[in-house]
Amino acid sequence: MVQNLSMAPVTTSHRRPPFLALAVTAALLLGGCGSSGGDDAAPTTAAGASTTSSTTTTPGSSGTDGSGDDEPTSTTGPAVDDGGAVSLDDLEALMPDPSVIGPDYRSNSDVEEGYDDPGETDQAMTDACPEAASLTAEQDDADDVERLFETDDSREVNLRLDPTPSANLAPDRIDAIVEAINACDPVVLDQDGVGITMTLAAERDDSLGDHGVTMQMQATLTHPSFPAPLELSFRGRAFVVGSVAVTILTSDGIDEDAMAAVPGDYEQAERLAGQMESAVADLVG
Repeated sequence: MVQNLSMAPVTTSHRRPPFLALAVTAALLLGGCGSSGGDDAAPTTAAGASTTSSTTTTPGSSGTDGSGDDEPTSTTGPAVDDGGAVSLDDLEALMPDPSVIGPDYRSNSDVEEGYDDPGETDQAMTDACPEAASLTAEQDDADDVERLFETDDSREVNLRLDPTPSANLAPDRIDAIVEAINACDPVVLDQDGVGITMTLAAERDDSLGDHGVTMQMQATLTHPSFPAPLELSFRGRAFVVGSVAVTILTSDGIDEDAMAAVPGDYEQAERLAGQMESAVADLVG
């Protein structure tokens, strides 16, 4: 559900609200620029990942068909020499039931990356983070599997599994990406009269998988109709297990009656990260 930040009528949609769209743009610095796979395409494989059975699941998981083009995806991450392959169907089978995160979550595989003015949002990101933009501008699109878990108050946990990890997650490149994110100026944007100012911070974190990175974002939203500035938090984690990248993005929700933040389920997202690390490790062997 789109958050009613401009006090306009709420519409039912799967498009991300402006602040989260910008957060996801920032998070692409962590996990690369792969497009969402969803449920609309045929299975593909990515060379360079070993696999066991595609029936490996996390507790409460539900499998759906994978998606992508009929052509094999290109590998943008570091090469792996074990000669196997992980398909999008394999990764779809790892997608958990929303109850793993919380009883009030529902699952949505129809995730649109679009929003009202992507050009303006992308430009704001580039202006604030020129070094980071220069490091990531040449990343190729690749198929992946993505699921958005959301609540009625717009708390969200977004899980993405990518069989072709971005070169941004290569162990010898993460430090440069982290440094570039930490050098970003505040990102300033106006969306439908809502002023948005965002600050970003990143840190290398190898506690999950082979190597990885975490990112935090604080967003301040202002509008004449808001009783006070609205402070929202966002956290992202990306890590690589074998030749599969796992990215988890978590955000606060909004109580639209009080125009106040509803804290995101960050502890549940961390537990999900640990479960996905184990599930992907079982898959790739």
